[in-house]
Amino acid sequence: MVELYGTEALTVELSGSLPQDTARELTKDGLVLETRENRAVASLLIFRMNALRGPLLPIPRFDYWEALWRVGIVWDGRPAWFGCACDLDHPFVAWAGRALVRYPVRRASFDSAEAEASCAVTVTASGLSLHLGATCGEPVAAAPPRRLIVRAHGSLYEIPWEERPASYRRHAEIDVTDSSLAHATFGRGASFERVGVVHRGREHRCGLAQRL
Repeated sequence: MVELYGTEALTVELSGSLPQDTARELTKDGLVLETRENRAVASLLIFRMNALRGPLLPIPRFDYWEALWRVGIVWDGRPAWFGCACDLDHPFVAWAGRALVRYPVRRASFDSAEAEASCAVTVTASGLSLHLGATCGEPVAAAPPRRLIVRAHGSLYEIPWEERPASYRRHAEIDVTDSSLAHATFGRGASFERVGVVHRGREHRCGLAQRL
């Protein structure tokens, strides 16, 4: 059930991969990995949220940054995401993300610089960082959202997740110049692809975690 609504003012999606043994340690419970060229699929979603609202949250609306680290799995025969870490900079949203949405939350800080056709973002958590620069190119079609699975207190949950595509969606050349946080989260064998996607204005919808 969708209960929270907001607009992702800036969104950067990175595609990556990691060794299957590392992915199995992150996902556990015998989840089936999504693989490509004998490696597990991974993804990093970073966004700046504007005006998150809904009956689960008190007034005022919340602006915050989030970085969601995801490993590709196969759930009910279709590709899905397993969320293995969620970095948040707003204290109340971090509490709600852990208590209500069941995210594996880390408190983090974010720095960014944005221009019309480029952006740079730094995520820092636990004294480690990831820094990326993105240069936007040609428009790209919106991909359908996947189901999102997390684990909390030994149980699996699904987080209701919907997206309404942004009018601005571009392929982007991604340059990751500091990956210490990625290595701590995904393992030393993780890598990111050079091409990602930048969105501006995607509508974000999610809700309370549902136990599976």
